[in-house]
Amino acid sequence: MRYKSARIKVARSRPRIGVVFGFTALLLAVGVLFGLGIRSNPRPDVFRTETTSDSDDVWQLTPIAFRDERTVEYSADFADAVSISQPAAGLVTTYSCPDVLESGTSSMAVDGAPLLFLATDVPLWRDLRTGDNGADVRALRMELHRLGEDIALDGPFDKETLDAINVFEMKIGGEPNLDNLSRSRIIWLPEPLLPDAACGDLVLGGPASAGDVAYRTAPILRSLRPTVSPADLVTGSRDLSILGTPLHVDSSLQSADAAALDRISRSTFFAEWRAAAGAIPLTGTVQLAAPLSVAAVPPSSVLTAASGESCVVNQTGSVVSVEVVASRAGQTLVRITPGVPLSIRVHPGRASCG
Repeated sequence: MRYKSARIKVARSRPRIGVVFGFTALLLAVGVLFGLGIRSNPRPDVFRTETTSDSDDVWQLTPIAFRDERTVEYSADFADAVSISQPAAGLVTTYSCPDVLESGTSSMAVDGAPLLFLATDVPLWRDLRTGDNGADVRALRMELHRLGEDIALDGPFDKETLDAINVFEMKIGGEPNLDNLSRSRIIWLPEPLLPDAACGDLVLGGPASAGDVAYRTAPILRSLRPTVSPADLVTGSRDLSILGTPLHVDSSLQSADAAALDRISRSTFFAEWRAAAGAIPLTGTVQLAAPLSVAAVPPSSVLTAASGESCVVNQTGSVVSVEVVASRAGQTLVRITPGVPLSIRVHPGRASCG
């Protein structure tokens, strides 16, 4: 019985010990929770100071080249087909049909005298002699200058003008003009380059009369323009690449680069595009001509004032103005310029621009 009684005493003493330990554990738990509760309740933002010791709040800026590339669909504008007449009378002694009629060259001769293609804003309507002035003279000077001759844009028809003309006369195998320029030696072109040319009504060895159609051209590609301009383009001069050909575009993304348009119009794809009558798209890539140095930063790091000014906060807490270039893939692109810090705070707190 004593053995049994001893077991009963032990069994009755355990609850008292459990209560003591349980109460002690409860007090410890409350203390720990109270302490954690105080630590997890930070001070309001207005009192809190961001520190640079927390590496998670620092963003390192890595400069990248940004061209703002966009894929743009284009449509084409064409000039009407052109008939090119010749001014001489006589026998056709040279007559070929080049794919392109180009100012400053020749492909036809009458009575052995080559006829020079010239593209002037005003057609040459008279023979020019020393001392002559007028819109036709200025147009002639402008074209000779465009063709590479060192000649003033303004002035009368003089020895300087005649010498420049004779450079091209010699190139095409003609005789230098001594004191005048005969209108019958010039075939006028409305454009410096006329692609897709074909022979007109003349034949080699046949007669020619002033006004005969010497050449005809197909409709000429004059410009390319976007069907829809992309939104939020970064400001800056831009280039277009289409069908492997680079072109400069204006602020509306249109291009009228005659030489480049001529190359495009000769491509196989462009011919297929025209034949498809809009069934296939004509697309190109537009990008900044000179890339910008930018860095991608978290949107939370950029502050914006009511005036629209943007700024960031560097590691020491100083506010620095920045230029926001664009937003891409959930990040803000800021331009890297002198004075922009390479380390900024991800969460600038209560700082403000200005």
